[in-house]
Amino acid sequence: MKVVKILISALLLAALVLSSASCASKTTVQYGGNENTTDTEAENKSDFISKHNIVTYGTAFSLRTPRNPRNGAFRFSDELRKALEENTDDDAVFLVSVDIFADEEIYIIGRELSASDQAEEYERLAKSGIRFHKVKYRSIEGNLAPHDERFCALMTSDELKNFEPASNYGYRFSFIMYDSTNDYELSPETLSTYSDFLELLPATGDAESQIIIYGDPFDRFADYGRRPDNGKVLRYDGLKNKLEEHKGEDAFYLVNLEITKFDEGGKLTEISDEETAKEYARLSEESGIKFCEASKWFYSEYDPLISVTVTPDGTSHVYAMMTEEQIKNFEPLPEYGYTMYFPVNDTDYIINRDDIKPIDDFSTFDPSILSRVYC
Repeated sequence: MKVVKILISALLLAALVLSSASCASKTTVQYGGNENTTDTEAENKSDFISKHNIVTYGTAFSLRTPRNPRNGAFRFSDELRKALEENTDDDAVFLVSVDIFADEEIYIIGRELSASDQAEEYERLAKSGIRFHKVKYRSIEGNLAPHDERFCALMTSDELKNFEPASNYGYRFSFIMYDSTNDYELSPETLSTYSDFLELLPATGDAESQIIIYGDPFDRFADYGRRPDNGKVLRYDGLKNKLEEHKGEDAFYLVNLEITKFDEGGKLTEISDEETAKEYARLSEESGIKFCEASKWFYSEYDPLISVTVTPDGTSHVYAMMTEEQIKNFEPLPEYGYTMYFPVNDTDYIINRDDIKPIDDFSTFDPSILSRVYC
């Protein structure tokens, strides 16, 4: 009988050990507030993921930053900066989008990098130790198809804060956006080669021109309120100064192109939104002037070390993106006067390339947008 009891005890002990081993083969990982279990195969492929708490915020303004970083610098989105302050545990890693820019300045949106240039830089960053992973998610803004596949980086707090930028690029770190009702999927395999990144980057042609968006609020005071006679063009001094400063450069100038009209008695008359939209359509078709919608931003708080906190004014406005030649050689119709000047806010005009939405078809354009107050 004692032998039987000993055997039963041994069997129970063995079963307990096996059960504990089985439980240890799965690890709980937190994804944006939801808990998911990874199987043994995934754990073996990416032990780093299984041992860390992944921090991500999927809100509508996760990608908003005041302006893009200059070459040799990097910026955090406001939400990422706050998350770094709140999540100080050693096991915390941040799932972030890493955007690369070139030739940015305070009043210039730099040239847009080609997919090939971006892939080369992402490969360099991967070789430096940054872990890039494929991720599928649904964008809140709808700019990505459901479960579209992109790549993001898993970085620790120290890696983010001590990031070493290349001198010829600027870097923006921000959280991805996803629909909280659809959990994202993170691939355990890391990306490391040029072809890995090129496959997932949106196709682009040659690098685009830089966009000059100068908006000093004091720059237009001398010209403010002036309107040209019919058949004339008025270019504010701020615009003329920048044309001279950037003479000959491959650049677009983001400007307000205001259309006015005087009656036979010399009185300024009101032009309807529909009439303005019709003239914009003519200029677009005959002169090749690009029109766009863009949102304005203004400072609500400034942190010179890490980030600028900004607040959108909640509306978009219509602007013209014009080359130096188009501005200097602009041919007015005899019935209208045209005023060109940079948009401004209380301090700076701040905009990112992603905020500029081209107007490709004026036949479907809503003229009521033109009623919004311009600055």
